[in-house]
Amino acid sequence: MASMKRERTVGLAFALPWLIGLSLFVLYPFLASFYYSLCDYSVLEGAVWCGAENYRALLEDEVFLMSVRATVLYALLSIPAGIVVS
Repeated sequence: MASMKRERTVGLAFALPWLIGLSLFVLYPFLASFYYSLCDYSVLEGAVWCGAENYRALLEDEVFLMSVRATVLYALLSIPAGIVVS
């Protein structure tokens, strides 16, 4: 029983640097960018919560919708063509 507890502790000690790196360099930036995407952010005033208003504005923007269509069309054509050529 004590041996299993020691092995678990050693395993966690070896995994801890990776977990810290994951938290600092992946999880925190991901969560912070998601939070800031839901805010009206000014460097001088800070973040002001506006919810999904930023995304509603994107979906109403005609230029954004045209670029999404162009990106999807490009992917649908270039990926199969790249596979066939390679």
